[in-house]
This record gives sequence, C-alpha cells and structure tokens, in this order.
Amino acid sequence: MSKGEEHQKQHYVPQCYLNYFGYHKRKKNSKEFFLYAYDVKRNIQKHTSVEDACQLPYFYKIPENFITDKAAVNTLSLEVDILAKEIESKYGILLKELFTRKEKCIAETASYFPIYDDEKAIFAKQIAIQYYRLPWQHYRLPWQRERIVSFAHQFYDKTIEITKHLVAKVENNPSLSQQKLNLQFNDALIHAETLFLNDTLLDEISQHLCSMNWLFGYAPQKNICTSDNPIVIYNPMLGCPMTLNKKGIVVNFPLFPDLLLIISDYKEHSFMNNLFMEISDFSHEAFHNFLSCQSTEIYNYNNDFEYIKNFIHGKNENAKS
Repeated sequence: MSKGEEHQKQHYVPQCYLNYFGYHKRKKNSKEFFLYAYDVKRNIQKHTSVEDACQLPYFYKIPENFITDKAAVNTLSLEVDILAKEIESKYGILLKELFTRKEKCIAETASYFPIYDDEKAIFAKQIAIQYYRLPWQHYRLPWQRERIVSFAHQFYDKTIEITKHLVAKVENNPSLSQQKLNLQFNDALIHAETLFLNDTLLDEISQHLCSMNWLFGYAPQKNICTSDNPIVIYNPMLGCPMTLNKKGIVVNFPLFPDLLLIISDYKEHSFMNNLFMEISDFSHEAFHNFLSCQSTEIYNYNNDFEYIKNFIHGKNENAKS
C-alpha cells in the first residue's frame, strides 16, 4: 500500500478519541476498535470500525500545484505532519491522562476532578480545533467548509481588486486596474488557515473557555454517546445552538462513555468549577437531545440507542401532526 492509499481515510474526529467509545471485535489484544453506531437518517443500528468512522477521502489533501517546496511539504502534510503528528499525538496523550484521573476519581469517590489551569488551556484549544475541523458545525447544515471557502474567495477577490486600483493610481496607469491575475485557491488550506490552524482564533476560544466553569459529569452506566459532530453548544435560556465564542453558552463534550465535560458561562455556577459528580438526568437528556439533532451518526458504548431513537422519532411525529 502506497503512502497516499494508507492515508486516504482522513478523520475529522480523531481515532485516538473514538477508540474510548469502541470495543475489540476480534482478538482481545487487537489494536483495531469498532463502534456501535446509529445512522440517524436511515434509522438503523450497525457496527463500524473506528477507521471507517468520521472520515472523508483526502479531506485535508493539498494539491501538487500548491506545493512549491517539495522537500518540506507534500500532499499529505496537512493530514500527516500537522494533524496526526502534532495535534492528535498531543491530544491522545492528554486523553490518556484524563482517563487515568477519571478512574482515580471513581476509585476514591472524589468530589473534584484534578485539572490545572495550564492543562485546561491546552485542552480548551483541542476542543476548539475539534469544533472547527468538522465538515459541518451545527444541525446537519450543508457543508460549512464550502461557505467558509466561498467567503474567503470573495474576500481575496475584493482585496485584489482594491490593490489593482491603488497600484494603477500610484503608477498613473489606468490599464493596470484591468490586469487579470490568475490566482488559485485550495479549499483544504483555506479551511485550515481560517479556522482550525488559526492561532489567533484558537487562543481567543481557549481563553474564553478557560474563564468558564468546568464540571465533570460522571455516568456510571457508561451511557454517554458521542458522534460525528460531538461538541454540543447551546444557550439554555434560548434553547438554541450557539458558537464557541458566544457568552451565556453551555458547552458539552463527551470525553468518555462515563464522563461528560460540561463548561458553563454562568458566574453563579462558580462553586461547581472542577466538580466531579454524577450527571443529572436533566444534563444527560439536554446533551443527548442536541447531539441527536446535530449528528448524522451517533456512537454508544453499550449499543443502547433507545433514548436517541425515541427522541428523534417522537420529534418527527410531533412535526407531522
């Protein structure tokens, strides 16, 4: 298998994360994980490998004609060198450490989850990267990446037009404003540069999340789901989805089948910061309701999708009546 074929399946939700919601289908010491999955649109339960979940063919591939220094960059650099080796390798180490601390909290019936401010900053940045690297962001909208790229094209085109007119004026040569420039854009690079590799944006989101209260909701039944769009963000007063940089939001991120991270923007909840406690029915239901609406494929460690299916079909039946 060539290097290109080996990296054809490019994940927008990392395998190192999905593995925690999976199981070994074959030998116990096998490294291959599988997931119990629910296809929302087709209303079917199935098994899928982690390798096949949450991926698109060559989603982060850089075309050859955009590479000027082939010794330093290749078509798979975004997927392999940046995402896999840099971002996801650190993410995997962090998840492993959080899992160990979670197990210790359970064993010691702890009331607080041990996490330091610098660790929060690192993990908050990972949350932002995960949120912005998705092909879509809310409620199964058409591909957000296309809208981002379209906006970037319009921005660059407008900038070029302004620049041409300024140069023509400075040089006192009106014909320069009519010159055609053959510029090319690449969707994958624009998506990366404007969102999940945009350090200014990521640092802003990280600081915002770190200023909020972090509660670790424990579910002993291991019935917390994740999905192909795993980060739930909503305003509890408005009951609608939001974005990461808004005030008054609640961010839900399923860390493991038995642990849901709940980040709240309410000052009156400051006493709950870093609290480790059994998740309430309300928080559990609110998270899964929003997750059901915004996902196309949902994963559950116990292969139990009854609540999800009842919510979706009940909602659909009410819409018909």
